[in-house]
This record gives sequence, C-alpha cells and structure tokens, in this order.
Amino acid sequence: MRRLRALRRQLAQPCAGDGDELEEGDLRVAPEPLRAVVRRVLDAAGCEAEQQAVVADHLVLCNLTGHDSHGVQMLPAYIHGVHGGYLVPNKGIAIAGGGDGGPMLTIDGQDAEGKRGFGQSMCREATLLAIERAREHGVCVMG
Repeated sequence: MRRLRALRRQLAQPCAGDGDELEEGDLRVAPEPLRAVVRRVLDAAGCEAEQQAVVADHLVLCNLTGHDSHGVQMLPAYIHGVHGGYLVPNKGIAIAGGGDGGPMLTIDGQDAEGKRGFGQSMCREATLLAIERAREHGVCVMG
C-alpha cells in the first residue's frame, strides 16, 4: 500500500487551466508519467520496448481525447490476458494464404490456437506493410 501511495504522489501533477474540478479521491496524472508507468507494466508483462511505446502511446492518447473506455483502464485486462495465455506479447501479424506480394493483402492477427497479440502494435505493423505494398503497386487493398 505504501508503494501505491508513493506512486500516486509521484504521478500526481497539477494541470492548470483546464477548468475541471477534481473530486475527492480523483487523481489527475500528466501524460508523460502515465506513459512511463504503462511502459513499465508492459515491460514486466514481457513486451519489447517498441511494443511498450506503441501500446502506451495509444492508451494514453485515448484518455487524452476522451475515449477513456479504450484508455489506460484497459491495462488490467491486457495483463489478465497475458497471464491467461491468450494475449501474447510481441506477437506479429500473419499474412493469410502466404500472400503473393501483390496489392491484395489479407492479415490475420490470431493464430490457430486463438492467441492474439496487442491490437495497437499489430495494426501498426499491418499499416506499415500496406503502405509498403501501396508504394510498390500504386494501391493496396488490405483486409
């Protein structure tokens, strides 16, 4: 409990000028310290540095833009998934059917056992691959 209180004190920073009043028990955390905490949790779960950064950035950005249901509150569910074995850190995408290198691209983010990776990093990987294909062929249709 002492560690939690110390972490709360470390993270809590005033955010002046936003006009919102905090209620008792509320905690406002600046984005950078929050990203750092999320990255530490993901590191402990076995995620590599690049995946930590991508997932942490997305979660914090969701909170900052008012989409709290898709923000940092998802972290406990992710850790539960890692411990349950159905969410696999550092899992990459698979090109369904092996792919022919052409402009059509079918991506699979789940393996035959139903294990998934972090959607944020898998989506980034798929998008980068689609951009590469579009540059090569003039277009890419991904599904």
